[in-house]
Amino acid sequence: MGLRLGGILILLALGTLVPAARTGAQSTGAADRDSVEARAERLAAGLLPVVAALIGVSDYGPITIEARTKTELRTMITPLLREFYGEEALRRRSRVSSALGLVPPGYDLAAGYAELLIEVMGGGYDVFQQKYYVLIDLPSAMADPAVQKMVAAHEITHALQDQQRKIAGEMRRGATDWDYGFVCNAVTEGMAYQVMMAVAAGVPLAAAPDATPMLAHTQAAMAASADFPAYARAPAYVRDMIFGPALSGLAFCRAYIADHADHPAVDLLHQVPASGEQVLHYEKFVAGDLPFAIDLSTLDGRVPDTWQPFLAGSLGEFDLLALCAEHTATRDSASTVAGGWDGCRFASYTTSGGDLVLLGLSAWDSARDAAEWSAGYARILASCHGPERFAIEQAGHTVRFVIGPAATHREMLALLATASPAD
Repeated sequence: MGLRLGGILILLALGTLVPAARTGAQSTGAADRDSVEARAERLAAGLLPVVAALIGVSDYGPITIEARTKTELRTMITPLLREFYGEEALRRRSRVSSALGLVPPGYDLAAGYAELLIEVMGGGYDVFQQKYYVLIDLPSAMADPAVQKMVAAHEITHALQDQQRKIAGEMRRGATDWDYGFVCNAVTEGMAYQVMMAVAAGVPLAAAPDATPMLAHTQAAMAASADFPAYARAPAYVRDMIFGPALSGLAFCRAYIADHADHPAVDLLHQVPASGEQVLHYEKFVAGDLPFAIDLSTLDGRVPDTWQPFLAGSLGEFDLLALCAEHTATRDSASTVAGGWDGCRFASYTTSGGDLVLLGLSAWDSARDAAEWSAGYARILASCHGPERFAIEQAGHTVRFVIGPAATHREMLALLATASPAD
């Protein structure tokens, strides 16, 4: 399963979803570490050429496999994320996400996501260290050899993807370009689930059964079960990091594979969609519909001298859909409010007094789409910060917004107007 932390987030980090509703307690008579690794290595040796042939990879190397308990992985993941991205960068990501309304104030994205990931994990490929981790203490529902074969096929796919295009580097870009992070996570996850189903059914990739019902069943089971307390506690945005890229990416990859029967699926790693919108709406990928270019880099030299740059990045349609799903005011109209996305970027700063000021500019397919977003996001920001802590303004097919002290609103909206794309 991929970890999308920043645009984030991508992370194709550690873990895959339990492919059936979790039932029963964890196995208690687990074999020792060496025997678990030996079984996993035998399984992987047989599956590696099969998976490589399915996605069209002819040149590949071995995969390192290590057995770990969930407790061991729990102690590894959060420190690994903090080391890879930097403690300060992740702190800033959490603070900006809260200002935008994506997560509650004070929420630690790295720790919260890692907790959720461990809870649902059935195995994982670590892109930081290029290792496939198998679990010693598997949930009983996952001890079945057929399920283990599916999990192994999924994670071997990730290992081959990593060999073809280093995922850790894509994750670094996704740390600030959140829309790109979603794209990469969706493509890698979608392909891995399609491969997993093809291996389980013993059929070519294009004929693989659709994993969507399985994923939807898992999602519903987790939401209804007391066995997943981290899932119940997580904000909608963080829960969507688990299922959103997998479901959207699977639908996209199935359509891509059907349309490119004469080309290896691995080609998709080198011609990824230009935006999350293209993932969510395959017809826009086919049409080559590119997002509107928005550049806020010139703001750094034009904001007050006492302000310090804090974090800048992009918000994709996936982020805005998850944002709307997080809040009561827009939950039932999320697809309408976030529909028509054509690009969105933000830049944030800290004032000399320590306040965070966030400046954002979004573009939309039409003035009507812009008006729906402006009204919906105003309701979200009012519920998060109160009416005095934000300002939002529509101009044609663009929407500008400022989050921060009221004294900054007029000047910053005017500054954003100079960066707005022309209608």
